[in-house]
Amino acid sequence: MLKKFVGLVLAIILLVSIAPGTTFAATGTGSIKGLLTWQYNEYVGTKPDVGATVALIPYTTNKKIDNDFFALMGYVTKQGENGIYSGKADGNGNYIIDDVPAGKYWMLIKSKKTYSDMTIYSNDQAILKKIFSANTWKKLENSLKLYQYRLSTITIKKDKTITESYDFGYSYF
Repeated sequence: MLKKFVGLVLAIILLVSIAPGTTFAATGTGSIKGLLTWQYNEYVGTKPDVGATVALIPYTTNKKIDNDFFALMGYVTKQGENGIYSGKADGNGNYIIDDVPAGKYWMLIKSKKTYSDMTIYSNDQAILKKIFSANTWKKLENSLKLYQYRLSTITIKKDKTITESYDFGYSYF
């Protein structure tokens, strides 16, 4: 009887110690791939966005990310650094990012061929300011003002490859 009582008390302590809304790390990994393009002009048409960057940023973070290299370049040198996974479009505009832990991410795609009108959407700005430190955000903000970008959410699923492609359209300049 004492053993049951102690077991019940331990179970209650364990349940109470887990904060409401706590999420647990997903197990397993998946991949993402796609094609990034832009429009050269009405005669030449679609071209690959060679060198465009794709970054998967954790949807929720415990602390603000401080990574100046990522802010300036749009990718990380070590996959998983600060929870970020990234890739670059090859000579045909294709990218692939393998071995990404299953879960929900912000997907930030930045063109290398199309210039921006210097606009960062207010909703995107609010989201990214919550994720990155003030110093990193300032550098990222300047980078996003120069080239067109797209911010969206994606979910990586265990043992699955999802496809996310995007055409940036025409350059502003």
